[in-house]
Amino acid sequence: MFEEGNNNATWLSKIYLRSILNSKNIVQNERLSKASFDWLIGEIKERFRSSLVNPGEMVGSIGA
Repeated sequence: MFEEGNNNATWLSKIYLRSILNSKNIVQNERLSKASFDWLIGEIKERFRSSLVNPGEMVGSIGA
């Protein structure tokens, strides 16, 4: 069950990122270089990985 929830969250995150970070938006509006874009994607991946918790870990006080 945890794996399914993780896959769904990852899938939804990918959809959101693709809608915001699409090529046309990045090139025309944000004017990011390839190096800047790669850094941004790496930063997003790292923050997502660091936000994951193990099953059974107490997160209620953090969420409150």
